[in-house]
Amino acid sequence: MKYKKIDSGALRPSIWKVGYIRTDFHKLSDLFGDPKESVDSKVGIEWTLKFEDGTIAIIHDWKEKEGPERTRNWTVKGNNMKSFYYMVAIVKKHYKPTIRDIFGETLK
Repeated sequence: MKYKKIDSGALRPSIWKVGYIRTDFHKLSDLFGDPKESVDSKVGIEWTLKFEDGTIAIIHDWKEKEGPERTRNWTVKGNNMKSFYYMVAIVKKHYKPTIRDIFGETLK
């Protein structure tokens, strides 16, 4: 599945939340390169991808107060549900989820 990074500015009206991915900033940066600062006041940074079939996916730190380096729950927005499935497939292909990824910080 091929994709390229694009600017998300004009896409805002045509996308909606399709899910969440639990991972960390460094894994996303390794996969997608440097993020862009968002024009949305409730978002700090984001990556916007366009897939070869026209699917758009944006992953960002919606309303996260602690900064991207501490963010674990990332919002995925897109123009269809394939946006979410594509993002999950990319992350899972490169990083196997750990128990902590699945259940969060509640494990002691």
